[in-house]
Amino acid sequence: MTTALIYGESPYGYLTIVPEGAIEEATSEIRRVLSLSTYGEARAADAPGADDDEIADDEHYDVRELGFVADGDWPPNAGMLALEKLPADVRERLTPERSMVGQEWVEFSEDDVERVVHDLTAAGYELRRDDAAIDAFDRILED
Repeated sequence: MTTALIYGESPYGYLTIVPEGAIEEATSEIRRVLSLSTYGEARAADAPGADDDEIADDEHYDVRELGFVADGDWPPNAGMLALEKLPADVRERLTPERSMVGQEWVEFSEDDVERVVHDLTAAGYELRRDDAAIDAFDRILED
């Protein structure tokens, strides 16, 4: 069981919580996708949006130019990563939010921090606040 969790404030104005290693793992994967320069490379790496067989392998690929990036579907924000990576018992203690376009993420308010930390610590989790890590993850496309 993952016992180390970090929580913090996103630049989008919400607090979320993720397993400690999930941000590093996701950041590495996002940077890998951002480094791909052709559709051939992207297809070989199973990168998002690279599945169009009508685009030649040597055509330029930049995931930032694809519609699902503009729509906010990729990369995940920290709250979306939380929904995917948190253990089920942690997700059950938090209420997922849903956008008008159907995206879901985990968030909680500053008023709920004490309760969330208390409940999860009592359940055996180690928590630490790291606003910088959450903020940096949600700004990864700005690099």
